[in-house]
Amino acid sequence: MIEASVATVSSCRIASNLMIINVHPNPVVNAGADRVMILGYPATLNGEAEGEQITFEWSPDNFINDKTILDPTISPPSDITYTLSAVSAFGCMDDDKTDIKVVAGIFVPTAMMFGKSLFLILLMKGK
Repeated sequence: MIEASVATVSSCRIASNLMIINVHPNPVVNAGADRVMILGYPATLNGEAEGEQITFEWSPDNFINDKTILDPTISPPSDITYTLSAVSAFGCMDDDKTDIKVVAGIFVPTAMMFGKSLFLILLMKGK
């Protein structure tokens, strides 16, 4: 609560008003962890957005099935960064990014058996 007063040069108060100011918090947005995906296999983004009366969307809207939901399916042909942005009805904003690395596939060069455990050595095959 803020109280405003007007005074003369002699500091004698001649008027006052009571003014209430509402402060609305910014939305809180999390686009999810950066990830690696295999070319040709769709993946799901895991966004989170909280706040007062918010709307949100992903950008860019390339290779994404629905930019207005928090968990859209994506199928980018190459590396891309998606941004999740949210705006409240009061104009408060926040955004977060997630980097998607697209690889051609997974290559399994060796598998070793020790006792009853099987160890696989996996290498991500890039472009």
